[in-house]
Amino acid sequence: MKQLKRVTLRSGRIALRHFTTLQKSNIYEKSRYERVTIVDRQIHRFLKKTLPRIVPVPVLSEENHKKWKPTKSYWVVDPIDGTTNYYTRIPFFCIGIGLVENDVIVLNAIYNPILKELFWAEKGKGAYLNSKRLRADHRLPLSKGIIGVSYSHSQASIQRAGRINMRLRKTVHNTRHSGSTLLTFAYVAAGRLEGSVVLGPVTPWDSIPALLLIQEVNGRITDFHGRSYKIGKTKNIIATNGTDHARLQKIVSSTK
Repeated sequence: MKQLKRVTLRSGRIALRHFTTLQKSNIYEKSRYERVTIVDRQIHRFLKKTLPRIVPVPVLSEENHKKWKPTKSYWVVDPIDGTTNYYTRIPFFCIGIGLVENDVIVLNAIYNPILKELFWAEKGKGAYLNSKRLRADHRLPLSKGIIGVSYSHSQASIQRAGRINMRLRKTVHNTRHSGSTLLTFAYVAAGRLEGSVVLGPVTPWDSIPALLLIQEVNGRITDFHGRSYKIGKTKNIIATNGTDHARLQKIVSSTK
């Protein structure tokens, strides 16, 4: 874990170095809603080279998933989760890294270099923010809680997210869309949010690097129908600290 933390912090320094100086010529269009920067690619190359030295398994990311050959053990990385925030100089983004061994998430690292917050977890050994152990003991009922809402770029996902958000606003204290799904998951583990609703299809790099954090604080992760999260099979996610999970799941699943 020490090696992974060092690599994650180094990746954060790369991102931070370019945060206020990134030129428009170094931002590339992937689709109507998606962009990638030269910094995403630089961090990806660094992680692809460095992580197999820690555990010698392949590295999966958005940058290489089209050529991916399925395997049971692998690294999953998001060089910059929240790229839109990053290139518009909104200080809410992170580097996300997860390790899967035999189809089980065993390591997580999420780093926001702006706030110098490193969330990390090792299976069976707890979840931490820097050196402080996370316990998600700040548990509020749904009526007083804040729920993160994230969605993919498809019109169906965006429209349903809008309907779910309207329903939730009648029940919860407030909702948030941050632009970084991984940080939203980390905030659930830290007790800053009571839950997160993610309308997919959820990708490995948008989930695996952060979900162990929630598992290690005894939170719950399911799909919209209450079925437990499974790598590669769960397309929509509800993650909570455990409080009122069933009630939140009922609201979401009944909103089409």
